[in-house]
Amino acid sequence: MSQTTLVLQPDATDGKDALLHGLNSQVGLNYGSNNQLSANTWTYNGSVGTVRSVLEFDLSAIPSGSTITSAELSLYGIGDNSGFGGHSTLSGTNECWVQRITSAWDELTVTWNNQPSVTTVNQVGLISSVGVDDDYLDVDVTMLVQDMVNLGNYGVMIRLQTEDHYRRLNFASSDHSNPSMRPKLKVTYETYPCVTLRPGSEAGKDALLHGLSSEANTNFSSNNQLSANTWTYNGPVGTVRSVLEFDLSGVPAGSTITSAELSLYGIGDNSGFGGHSTLSGSNEAWIQRVTSVWDEATVTWNNQPSVSVVNQVPLAASVGLDDDYIDVDVTALTQDMLNSGNFGYMIRLQTEDYYRRLNFASSDHTDPLMHPKLKVCYQDTLAEIQDTEGDLLGVSLFPNPVVEWITVEIEHVIGRYDLLIQDGQGKVLKKITTSNIQTKVDVSKFENGVYFVSIKSKTGSESKRFVISR
Repeated sequence: MSQTTLVLQPDATDGKDALLHGLNSQVGLNYGSNNQLSANTWTYNGSVGTVRSVLEFDLSAIPSGSTITSAELSLYGIGDNSGFGGHSTLSGTNECWVQRITSAWDELTVTWNNQPSVTTVNQVGLISSVGVDDDYLDVDVTMLVQDMVNLGNYGVMIRLQTEDHYRRLNFASSDHSNPSMRPKLKVTYETYPCVTLRPGSEAGKDALLHGLSSEANTNFSSNNQLSANTWTYNGPVGTVRSVLEFDLSGVPAGSTITSAELSLYGIGDNSGFGGHSTLSGSNEAWIQRVTSVWDEATVTWNNQPSVSVVNQVPLAASVGLDDDYIDVDVTALTQDMLNSGNFGYMIRLQTEDYYRRLNFASSDHTDPLMHPKLKVCYQDTLAEIQDTEGDLLGVSLFPNPVVEWITVEIEHVIGRYDLLIQDGQGKVLKKITTSNIQTKVDVSKFENGVYFVSIKSKTGSESKRFVISR
């Protein structure tokens, strides 16, 4: 595992932020080039208007599946008499929320009327200001950024917790003339090892399964196509499915798959079955987990392996006849393979009516860049837990087993630390940042099973197991 720190403080060209002005006369206007990011409710010539702000940082440099160990947002008080003016608590507290945005928005067209949706999950509070130009430095937005990496990044919205007039927080935007006052996000993340598998004809394992009655016992393991189709062949109807299996032996047993992306490349030519087709309807397909052994050299339609629909992944209908399907998320499927045995994937139409077809290159295709590709990133959970077991920090857990609450006591920690509750696969279920020697954690909503408390601090790291049993 490696750790990287990314610091983002974009200017007007690269930054993405905007004011959303709720005054009746302004609700349809865009303020994407304003030098302020404000959350306020005020009166404007007698009429009340509420202002919110949206901003989005480019997180594309953070690989999918990364764990965000810290994320700190810094906002700089504008504090001058232009625009809305400085922070104000004239009628009461100006505490704000920083909330994760959950839908797309365009800096050049966003307005109050078409503002994006938000979620309150893991929202972060901004305390009430003291001075008119207070800076809000290193605000902990770790869980918000983790959610963005996991679920899609559309940025954050800043809004008053109580949108009553006269209350205001006002910060500089990425359009401000002073570069040091622009919003800044510092993200530290951990990436996990990845393996990219793209075998050729010798190491690859894939085959067509042809359901035409005359072909049902024929093996098609050296074909250059992976197809899911139903078609007529000189009159009779035949359905074709495909199976493929990647060698996952390089992923340690017990690992947590943080991401798995399958890429399939449209063959799109006139040989063989031909390109994708929606002649009679949608050619949406399923990627399903194969659950029994099959031999590439002998597999046929009649002896095809069994499959499971659990965590099956849909492939959308094609648009063009040679569409590539890049980075299809098969994380849960691949985790199931690691846990329950790897027999590969099956690709089949969702509706096996003729004339519908998806057709991709197999590992036997002459162009190596068209071979199926699987990129798997993983966390070697068992190794990491074993490495951190010990008494470096003097971590004690009680009671253990636990029913509803567990107390975590740290003997040797100095300063603030992160307390993580993780499931048996290493997934972070709860994060608490504290400096307390003793912390009581509610685990009443977790199912029975084995869990881990992980402590991360400047002093060191340590993990301890506990069991929930009711």
